[in-house]
Amino acid sequence: MAIQRWTTSEVLAFRNTEALIGLIRETLAKYPEINNFAAVPIPQTTYKTLVQTALPSVGFRADNVGREVQKPSWEVRSVECKFLDASWNYDQKVSNEFAWGREFFLSEQTRAHLDSAMRKIAVQTWYGIAADATGFIGIMSYLNSLTVPTVINAGGTTANSATSVFAVSTGIQKVAYAWGQLGRIDDGPIVEVEKTDEDGKSYWTYAQKIHGHIGLQVGTPKCVGRICNITDTKPLDDKLMASLLNSFETGFEPDAFYMSRKARTMLQQSRTTYSPTGQPAPFPEEAWGIPIFITDAINNTEAIVT
Repeated sequence: MAIQRWTTSEVLAFRNTEALIGLIRETLAKYPEINNFAAVPIPQTTYKTLVQTALPSVGFRADNVGREVQKPSWEVRSVECKFLDASWNYDQKVSNEFAWGREFFLSEQTRAHLDSAMRKIAVQTWYGIAADATGFIGIMSYLNSLTVPTVINAGGTTANSATSVFAVSTGIQKVAYAWGQLGRIDDGPIVEVEKTDEDGKSYWTYAQKIHGHIGLQVGTPKCVGRICNITDTKPLDDKLMASLLNSFETGFEPDAFYMSRKARTMLQQSRTTYSPTGQPAPFPEEAWGIPIFITDAINNTEAIVT
């Protein structure tokens, strides 16, 4: 029987309220990496995953001639879920005086903070501790050197003006989100809380706690790839996309490409040059049958990779 591949929305649906899941599903549409990556629920906040780093030896042999037997190599790696806090509080005076009503105002606070939490996860997915040192390790940690086989250099050299294309193979043994405490997000009721300002004077707020645990599993670096150093003078094109796809080993081919809007425009413009009708090519949605997803979590101000 094949192992079922769960998504984040499916994992969270088992442990949270329908109202919360409804809000999460609305925000997930903005973040394709969270929506597309496989997800696993774990009982605690850390777990160990077994990664095969080398194949066992096998071979043909003649009659009455033995061969050397070597075991496969395995490595145990730990995945740690980090605590993500999206709790909020807001002055009661402002809340009560909102033109569309207090309840609408407070519900929008919950929605906005969940949206911000999902964006935080999306950015952390790619840039990891470079984005937030207290968060989980991201895909960039595996792809930040030109010596990595699945890193393709576009050739740009202008500092802090580069963007990247990432390719990811997702699955329960490949790249997946790990949701701690079986995917439970603690979203308490909206309560009244007394606070003090900078002068020590008190006022009342409405507050809500929203927090959970999430980590990112990269089963093997073979599951991820990157085109780096894409700049205005060294734009993205299909030749680079082909090189990225070709860098993946058989069995680890990516499920999707992820890029910024700027990178998509570069790819579209490169295809326009070869448009048989003379009209601009449409925005690309795939490359060699592999879908392209646009995400605002990949920025256009990356450092140059050397």
